[in-house]
Amino acid sequence: TLSSSSAASDVYKRQICRPSEDVYKDNMFLKKYKEYFDFIFFSPPYYQLELYKGEKQSTNKYKTYEEWLDKYWDKTIKLCHHTLKQDKLMIYIISGYIFNKKLINLDKDMNKITELNGFKLLKSVNMGGTNVGFTKHKTYRERIYIFYKGNKIDRTLIHINPILKTLRQCKTKTHRRKTHRRKTHRRKTHKNS
Repeated sequence: TLSSSSAASDVYKRQICRPSEDVYKDNMFLKKYKEYFDFIFFSPPYYQLELYKGEKQSTNKYKTYEEWLDKYWDKTIKLCHHTLKQDKLMIYIISGYIFNKKLINLDKDMNKITELNGFKLLKSVNMGGTNVGFTKHKTYRERIYIFYKGNKIDRTLIHINPILKTLRQCKTKTHRRKTHRRKTHRRKTHKNS
């Protein structure tokens, strides 16, 4: 969250279309927004599980998993740590998955980098559903990871449970709608046969 609508508008105009690892190289941005934000929440790309169009997408820029972790994820987390206020929360949603019979352990690898950059894991919680995007890859359950920066977390703990409850409800409702559509489609197909 931003402290004012004008600040939010300024960030939107200057940064919304830039990859996070590129923003981390912007000294003017880093100077202006050092320990500026009260809260960070995002769902990063799941490496090659969710592919998006555009040559600036991290999965197009970095050709190996190791390069992606180093040049995209590490820089993104450094940016988050630099811009987040002390004793505040950062939350993200990720999931590991199996591709070509090989486990891509995003949770373990990404969280390790997050902790190496100074964040402390407070809690992790399962999401309500199990679908990740629209892909044929076999996925594990998505998890919400809650990290904090600093040493005092008493004040921020007050706000965690409502956030988690909302996230779980959103995911569960989405999963139920997809399940309902599949069941409805099966009934219609059965009647027509």
